[in-house]
Amino acid sequence: MDASQGGLGSLSPSQRTQLVDQMKAEVAIASARELMDHLQSVRDKILSSTSSIVHLRHRL
Repeated sequence: MDASQGGLGSLSPSQRTQLVDQMKAEVAIASARELMDHLQSVRDKILSSTSSIVHLRHRL
């Protein structure tokens, strides 16, 4: 797509910078959410394992 078709080439340098900054921010947010989801999953596994161990110790 070239500038005559309204692609990225038709953006001013300022608009390109703004678009790139917005995309970087969106990628950063998505990465942070993915990391938080992963940490939550790990936390849940740890708590589940710890709960099982505590339960077994009380049965002894």
